[in-house]
Amino acid sequence: MWKPADGVQPVYVVVDESAEVGPYIGDLSDGVHQLHDALLRATDVAPAIRLSVLGFADQVTTRLPLEQVVAGSQSPWFTARGPASYANAFETLLDQIEPDIDALKAKNLKVLRPVVYLLSGSDPGADTAWASPYKRLVDRSSHRYAPNIVACGFGGAPAELIADIATQPQFGFVMKPDTDVHVAIAQYWRQLAQNVITSGRALISGTPELAPEPPAGFRLAREVV
Repeated sequence: MWKPADGVQPVYVVVDESAEVGPYIGDLSDGVHQLHDALLRATDVAPAIRLSVLGFADQVTTRLPLEQVVAGSQSPWFTARGPASYANAFETLLDQIEPDIDALKAKNLKVLRPVVYLLSGSDPGADTAWASPYKRLVDRSSHRYAPNIVACGFGGAPAELIADIATQPQFGFVMKPDTDVHVAIAQYWRQLAQNVITSGRALISGTPELAPEPPAGFRLAREVV
């Protein structure tokens, strides 16, 4: 079982809510409910995880502030709206991560490096405005809480974009072209819950490691680009 001395793992789940993914918004909401429920059931792990859920489109909405998932906590949901702004997503993470981690440390908790799980279904096209805030977000020389980012793409999300966002080559996955999108999204959330719970149990065992497994129906983005 978790002890305060084990520390906590901050997890940010960042999900594309743009109009482009509108046909799948129900799948995305169902999936985040399943993640929330999985953490509620994993009573040995939930105290080790601090979960935040953000939805991004033209603006970013905090669907769940960084907190422990406990009985009675509200399960997040998503709403399709506007174009996707990856720049706003990374700017928001820059603004939120530092005060979140400082607040955890103020409680005398050991805090592991944050992990961002980003799920996207849209193509920013020629818009490269996201590159600058992204670099500031992940630059460990200037951002003391620079997160690891695990990126997954479905639908219109280009493999090159997902590969560029993932902070390690083995952290970027895209849906295989022969996979049904609704099925792929369901498989993503199933695997995400497993990855988060596995990392929590590794933390409790004293051997914290981030080794995300790809969802069924996905492959490494670097194999495509």
